[in-house]
Amino acid sequence: MSSAPKGDTQQGWQPPSLASFTLVADGLFTPLPSTLRRDATLKENFSGVSLRTLLIISMLLPVTVWAKAKRQPAPPDAASIAALATANHFLRAWQTGDIETGLILLTDDARRGSSEDALRIYFANPLIRAFEVHRGRPLRPGKFSFPVVLLESSDPKRTRRRYSDVIVIDTGKSDWAVDKLP
Repeated sequence: MSSAPKGDTQQGWQPPSLASFTLVADGLFTPLPSTLRRDATLKENFSGVSLRTLLIISMLLPVTVWAKAKRQPAPPDAASIAALATANHFLRAWQTGDIETGLILLTDDARRGSSEDALRIYFANPLIRAFEVHRGRPLRPGKFSFPVVLLESSDPKRTRRRYSDVIVIDTGKSDWAVDKLP
C-alpha cells in the first residue's frame, strides 16, 4: 500500500520529516512546539493585515513613481514676474489703443526698428482686441520670451488670430521694457 495521499504522485509528494513530530501514543504523532511556532509565525507574517498592506503598497507604487516622473516647473522668481507684468502692461496698451503707454514700454532698439507710422497703425484700435499670454521662458539672465496670441476683430463675424512672441528685457535698475513687438 502506498503512503502517498490520493491524487498525488510519488514524485510530487514528500512525506514530512519525523524530526518535526513527537510520539504521543502508540502510532500517534503530534507536531513539535517549535514547528507550531514556525507555522504560527508564517501565518502572522502573511495574515490579512500584512497582505492588505502589501496589496495597498503594490497598487500605490506605480502611482508614486508616475507622480515623481512628472516635472514641475520651477517657481517664478522676481525677474520673471516683473517681465511678465511688463508684457501684460504693453499688451493692455495695444488692446486699448494707448500708443503713449505702449511707446514708453518699448526699448530704444524696438522704437528704432519701426517707423512712427507703423507704430500708430500697430496701436490703432479695431472694434475688439484681446490677448493671451502663455508661460514664458528665460532666454538669458534679464531677458524673457512670452508666447502670445493676439485676437482682433473689426467685424463681429470675422476674427483674426495671430501667434507671436513678446521679448522683454531688463534695462537696468529693475526697469523692464519690450524689445520685440508681437
